[in-house]
Amino acid sequence: MKLKYLLLILPILFWLGCEETAEDCTTLTQTMTEASAALAGAIISGDDATSECTEAKAAYKAGLDAGCDGYNQADYDAYGNDCGAVCMSLLNIASDAIMAYANNMSDANCEAASNAIQAVIDGGCDTIDEDPANGIGDMEDSQGDLPCTPECTSDANCVALYGDDYICDLYFGYCVLDMSDNNECFSDSDCVNLHGPGYECDFWENAYGGTDSRCVLYGCTDPEASNYNSDAEINDGSCYHDVLTDIDGNEYHAVQIGDQLWMKENLKVTHYRNGDEIPTGYSNEEWINLSTGAYAVYLDDESNADTYGYLYNWYAVDDSRNIAPEGWHVPTDDELSILASIASGKALKEIGFEHWEDPGEEYHQYYEGLDIYGFTGLPGGSRSGSSGGYGSMGLYGNFWSATADSSYSAAAWWWTLRANFSGFDRGLSGVSYNNGGSIRCVKD
Repeated sequence: MKLKYLLLILPILFWLGCEETAEDCTTLTQTMTEASAALAGAIISGDDATSECTEAKAAYKAGLDAGCDGYNQADYDAYGNDCGAVCMSLLNIASDAIMAYANNMSDANCEAASNAIQAVIDGGCDTIDEDPANGIGDMEDSQGDLPCTPECTSDANCVALYGDDYICDLYFGYCVLDMSDNNECFSDSDCVNLHGPGYECDFWENAYGGTDSRCVLYGCTDPEASNYNSDAEINDGSCYHDVLTDIDGNEYHAVQIGDQLWMKENLKVTHYRNGDEIPTGYSNEEWINLSTGAYAVYLDDESNADTYGYLYNWYAVDDSRNIAPEGWHVPTDDELSILASIASGKALKEIGFEHWEDPGEEYHQYYEGLDIYGFTGLPGGSRSGSSGGYGSMGLYGNFWSATADSSYSAAAWWWTLRANFSGFDRGLSGVSYNNGGSIRCVKD
């Protein structure tokens, strides 16, 4: 902004008297100053300033001829032969008017300062104040800086004029660089609340050493992928191109998470890969005493399988006839550990509470699923290996690994998503082979 430079304009008060005739020079300078002020006032008022110009020019000439310090031929020449523009006086008046406005920012002072600046411009003096040696900025810019001729009335005006880094100083009415931090969000939850699922808070360092942030939509940005999202700005690794089919003809979508390709629905196959049936329909007593593969449907209600798939005991997982579709397999404990290292439970769970039990609105920010990668983890519950009973649908999603727990007999690892927990983990020990859990396969 150039306004501050105008405040540095020193009135042409050539108070430095001559070394030998100090008193004479003081008198001459006072006369010159008064004559110049009278001339500038006449010009600003639009009056005929011929006589005032003649007097001001003569007063300056007297000081110059007397050899008083501070007088020079170049300044004298600025009066012009026809006294049409006395730049020294006009600049002096403009400086005083601007100083008055700085001390009292009233509408009247603003108008007076603007008129004084306009007189400098109309007098053809706006080239003198651009001289770098004077340390003064462009007079027209300074006039534009005054709020009585506002450059802007909103940040949008400044963005349109100068770009995203500018905002409107509403007090002064001009555009300034935005030196502050601009933060739309402070956490991913802020973005989900503001814009909906899939948005995350993205941070970066601004040009002034601060931190800015905004909400960014993550999703699949590959136009060739099955789940391409044209609104997504950043690829979250969720793109998938495969639709796999099990031996029963059930279709599953695949989702890329890191270097792994996962099924995004729970398995609901009823035959091994070779076509052999997987037995089902066992009573509680029969279920807990099995030593071969089997599956169950939660509460024996087939409609639950449409959403959550079937619950399989670990014998079915470990069967050499293969329960997974061709080209896929039940993940090992290590593969599930890799998945957990990439994605939290919140990131893997289905969004909302259609299937997950609602822990209460005050806990949504901690436990609600974000489904960032498209895994859409569901709480399919389990069937007990000790009682044969069903439980925890809506509360837990238990996913088998293909890895037995070598520390215990007839126990294997499964990993769990919970309604009231943000993680994805396994217990300190394996669970009984006779437990019934969900299966998510991973590509070979």
